Amino acid sequence: MSGTSNNTEPDIDAIVSALGILYPVRLSDTLHEVLKPNEFLSELGIRFDDRLRNMLSTIKEGFVPSNGIPDEKLPETGLIVPFMVTQGPFIREVQFGIKAELQKDDDGRSELFLTVIQDPN
Repeated sequence: MSGTSNNTEPDIDAIVSALGILYPVRLSDTLHEVLKPNEFLSELGIRFDDRLRNMLSTIKEGFVPSNGIPDEKLPETGLIVPFMVTQGPFIREVQFGIKAELQKDDDGRSELFLTVIQDPN
């Protein structure tokens, strides 16, 4: 991922795989917009893929062992984690919650759906 432009979308599947998350991940439109740095922050080197990687690492920390085997899974009730992003051009950190829950995709497979539970603006 290094060397990619700030204007390109990161390969979410590659990040998920590198972190060892066993579920495909889907972001809500709102969460996608919150993680996406504006032009000012992009020029300072803040990148969407770095924010995404940090967020997913934080969520993965909340996973629990699955019946004593090394695979980890999301708690059945889902997970809510606090997260912060820097917003600009008036640099400030904004904290909000991310809700992670398993949902079924159109083909009936489980996916990890992530959404904002507070308005970070």
